[in-house]
Amino acid sequence: MTSDSDKELHHPAGLISDNESECLFDGETSQKARDELREQISNRLGQTLRDFAVVYPTLRECDIESVFDPDSPRKVTEVRAATQDALAMFVYGMLTNGDMLEMRLQDAIQNAAISYGEQIDVKLSLRRGPLPTIEQFIVQADEEGISEGTLTLLEYFLYETDVSQEKLIEAAECLSIDFSEEDIVSANEMGPCVRKPQIAFTDVTITDEEIEDSTENNKW
Repeated sequence: MTSDSDKELHHPAGLISDNESECLFDGETSQKARDELREQISNRLGQTLRDFAVVYPTLRECDIESVFDPDSPRKVTEVRAATQDALAMFVYGMLTNGDMLEMRLQDAIQNAAISYGEQIDVKLSLRRGPLPTIEQFIVQADEEGISEGTLTLLEYFLYETDVSQEKLIEAAECLSIDFSEEDIVSANEMGPCVRKPQIAFTDVTITDEEIEDSTENNKW
């Protein structure tokens, strides 16, 4: 018979248990305990990543669909947000090991599309550079207005505790967003996290008409 403690130790449902998740987000968890837990999860993640070389080519279409297209809108939202975090982690990892980012992403999209029964012509062009300062971002936000890029940068600065509230509010006003001091304080309380939450658009729908238009515009 498996005890509750054994179930917690082996966390068969995922990389981390519910208790471990709570510890990582709990500001009262000691730095020593937090770092030890992070190291354990990192080891599990390394092994899980290698498993994808077996999991992706061997799971059936219905197996993958059951994970990424669950039977409730709430679960779909959770999966889409988690998928974006997973993609961000993969890209972060490729940046750290000097991988060929554009080629890797392009090949992955094309290979997945073929398995899905479609052909996608992918052209990626990535422009890399340092993050702007808050002052530079205010100028950018004032010139460009609201977009996915400026929203993501605004959220990044929101969680940076060394950025003044006045500068944050000024940047938000450039994007016609109403930030209060309470919003900023609440974000700063996420201190235990190394990487803060970033925007994930989950309520999206692709219609058959959009697919047809895309196909028409990309004929060989």
